[in-house]
Amino acid sequence: MTDPTIQEVLDHFAIRKVLERYCHACDRCNRDLLESCYWPGAGDDHGTYSGPAEGFIDFVMPVLKTAYDGTTHMIAQSTMRIDGDLAAVETYVLATHKLAGVTPSAINRVGGRYVDRFEKRGGEWRIADRTLLIDWTENQPDGTVPEGARALTLDVFRRGRRDGSDMATGMIYR
Repeated sequence: MTDPTIQEVLDHFAIRKVLERYCHACDRCNRDLLESCYWPGAGDDHGTYSGPAEGFIDFVMPVLKTAYDGTTHMIAQSTMRIDGDLAAVETYVLATHKLAGVTPSAINRVGGRYVDRFEKRGGEWRIADRTLLIDWTENQPDGTVPEGARALTLDVFRRGRRDGSDMATGMIYR
């Protein structure tokens, strides 16, 4: 039997690997890799899309391939509450999107958090439910978006809160 502290470290590491794989899959437009991050029947609320993760992948792949010349999803700290084969996970993300075919160059950035419910099945961790909370957005140059481009504005996303009512606070720090 594995020591509980060692098991928690192993679970944390395995979950973090899924989070890293997710970012790589988005930035490299790798559908198969992205699918491997979610359990069948998982949900995803990305603000611009909310529903089954399979539908999110169908929605986001064409956007990633055609609306942007490139994206960079960078994740920072992850806070996890692991309870057996279930985990509540909050991961900070900074996503940068270079709009395709726009002159002058236009960049959209969002700062937020992935708030996930992970499940371990057959010894493997994957996302069972994901909500993207956005804390801020930035559209460049100078806060404007060139003609033909789409601004990423806070009104299309579920917002993070700066008080005890934030979704992650209830999941992780209860």
